[in-house]
Amino acid sequence: RCPTTGITWNEDAAWKLAVEGPSRIRQLLLGRRDGGEGEERGCVVPFDRTAEEDALSLCLEASHAAPRIIHRADCTGKAITTHITRAAAAHPLIEFVGDSVVADLLYDESSSSSSSSSSPLVIGARVLDKTTRRLSDRYAVHGLVLASGGLAGIYRHSTNPAGFNALGSSVGLALRLERSLVGGASPSRIASDLEYVQFHPTALCLPDEPRFLLTEALRGEGAVLRDADGRAFARDYHPRGELAPRDVVARAVFCEGQKAEGGGHNAFLDVTHRDPAWLKGRFPSVHEHLTSRAAPLDFSKEWIPVVPAAHYTCGGVTTDLDGRATTVGGGTGTN
Repeated sequence: RCPTTGITWNEDAAWKLAVEGPSRIRQLLLGRRDGGEGEERGCVVPFDRTAEEDALSLCLEASHAAPRIIHRADCTGKAITTHITRAAAAHPLIEFVGDSVVADLLYDESSSSSSSSSSPLVIGARVLDKTTRRLSDRYAVHGLVLASGGLAGIYRHSTNPAGFNALGSSVGLALRLERSLVGGASPSRIASDLEYVQFHPTALCLPDEPRFLLTEALRGEGAVLRDADGRAFARDYHPRGELAPRDVVARAVFCEGQKAEGGGHNAFLDVTHRDPAWLKGRFPSVHEHLTSRAAPLDFSKEWIPVVPAAHYTCGGVTTDLDGRATTVGGGTGTN
């Protein structure tokens, strides 16, 4: 139990992430010169490197005591997604099925009927082809992995792009499976902690436009949060100001935004004190997005209006430390 927040958490899961996480990054995303195995899997992400030592460049983000984030300019997620998707598409044992939606999970009825306390084995998925409007059953040989994204896309303000399917599909599929097995009388055991959604503190907030994530690295490089009068307000909420934990900064931006009068805006990100050429080179995606609008913005000269936006889904389908989901009776049946 966390002594600060009172929240109960799984210490073993935290240690597993901290200890095994770096080796998984090396295994999947880094090349040999960085101690990785990416060449063997066809995926070496071109993260930024230092000019002097040709080492991985590290940047600072909130709650970190030192720079420790490897990155690709200001579009790290896009770079990782592009390269790992390309590697998966080229893998001889992976088949992509496009224009399709999973409608239900399939389970082995014989495994669930053998014992009331055992968990049925999920063996595949029922898939709807959106082109032909036909259903087909696809079976999994080595287990089924739910990886459909989170649920942040259901919020009014979300960093998840339209069409990204961040609508809670995995949770929905798991709940449908549980309901078909045990009915809706008992509380769900297959999903948990759905109320824990992390909000990114700074998404671009302009009328009638999708929210655009303004990377936390901007604040790591010195961007200041200001209200409409120019007052820097982040330290009113935490001694570390803009580099406080993300939930604290998001709450600060939200609270200040509520003070807006007359339909105006009251939370802005200001990085105008940094060199314009350096800014545009360090944050090319932000620069491109802002300048490609019908009414361009220049973040080297103007404050940028921001709002917290739903970002990561922290809860979801309940699993053990090996990623196996509990379905019914306390056993594990899916991966």
